[in-house]
Amino acid sequence: MKYTLFVGRWQPFHSGHKYIIDSFVNNGKPVCIAIRDTERTIDNPFSPALRKKLIKQVYKDNPLVKVITIPDIDTVVVGRGVGYAIMEAPEDIQRISGTKVRENKEIKFNEGKGLCVLFTGLPSSGKTTTARNVAKKLYHVTELLDGDEFRKTYTPELGYTKENREKNIRALMKVARNLTEYGLVVLCSFIAPYESVRREFRETIGENFLEVYIKAYKKDCRMRDPKDLWREADKGLIKNFTGVSAPYEEPENPDLIVDTSSNPKGECARMVIELINNKLGEER
Repeated sequence: MKYTLFVGRWQPFHSGHKYIIDSFVNNGKPVCIAIRDTERTIDNPFSPALRKKLIKQVYKDNPLVKVITIPDIDTVVVGRGVGYAIMEAPEDIQRISGTKVRENKEIKFNEGKGLCVLFTGLPSSGKTTTARNVAKKLYHVTELLDGDEFRKTYTPELGYTKENREKNIRALMKVARNLTEYGLVVLCSFIAPYESVRREFRETIGENFLEVYIKAYKKDCRMRDPKDLWREADKGLIKNFTGVSAPYEEPENPDLIVDTSSNPKGECARMVIELINNKLGEER
């Protein structure tokens, strides 16, 4: 079987893209959609894996559609006698305004039922572990935003002063809002130590927001710490370390408190999943 190759960012895939692809698929022509591994930004945070999930959701098991990921490219070189045609999309398709179509956000995950869940707590309290376990068992399409990875990808220039921490969480708010609007269940694993910023987070996302306080004794956080950061902070080797040289303000009114010092990992995940399903009005 020979395919018509479509190369693009598809960041994210929207109904303008679908119109182009369908003009071939609906005529029985196999297509291969190649996703360029382009850089993610705060305004466009869709990873290649997430873009692939959305395209596969649209076309499901259609045997005429194949989806692959390729490195980002800036040039395509075609040799003589390659054995396939090089063509531009027809004029009527080129005239489609992808920007206008995207504004409608017609293609969404989870039937448009987006939700943002903030896992907040001390370092090594079990935020990311709980979020990962939830993501594995949750029925909906999820995106996990981990604090350390988020900084590397989106805010590498920020440090750990109070001002920088607040800037980092505000950048997270933008990313989480963009993903939530596309129907994703966004799991945010961040220390987020300040109550005022967490309150701002809730206001930014609106009704599709849940705050989960991952609670643990400091002694347990120290024991779990795989990088020995608590020990270094106790020795004064790390400045502005939450729980030692920087404050953590316990949530005043979280939607759920998960005590990881008292509950096994499976039970912690189950509690969060129940909360999410209740929020989305589902029983699973």
